[in-house]
Amino acid sequence: MEKIAQILLLEKIDTKWKDHLYAMDHLRSGIGLRGYAQIDPRIEYKREALGMFESMNLSIRDEVTDLIFKLQLSKEAERKEVWHPDQYVHQEVSGLKAMQEPPVLPDVPQDASADTEEQVARKIEPLKVGIKTGRNQPCPCGSGKKFKQCCGRAM
Repeated sequence: MEKIAQILLLEKIDTKWKDHLYAMDHLRSGIGLRGYAQIDPRIEYKREALGMFESMNLSIRDEVTDLIFKLQLSKEAERKEVWHPDQYVHQEVSGLKAMQEPPVLPDVPQDASADTEEQVARKIEPLKVGIKTGRNQPCPCGSGKKFKQCCGRAM
């Protein structure tokens, strides 16, 4: 029963969400006319979009609960599984499990693997080039002028 409820819920969410996105496109195309009525179109768009989203959620809840209450299962359907995950395993995916296992290297000593784990765990620090001279600071060349009037002009 839970799996049937999940399937119904996902189906209704999918269809209602597509309809909601379609309605949002229509709202976006017509919301610019609200500016002529001295109403901010962005605020009006947010307000109407929220109302449409809430009504979508309510309609999903109503339709799913209505379908669940009207659902009648036969004795045979109660015994059968609706969805078997084993049925949907792709042939290529089953071969990936062997590829995900780490390869065994007999030549590598244990200390070398510990060093690589430490290197991975250590955080890489950025390179620091030096102190950047501000535009209005004295020029580092020693001329006494501001950096923007001396060496900064060439940049």
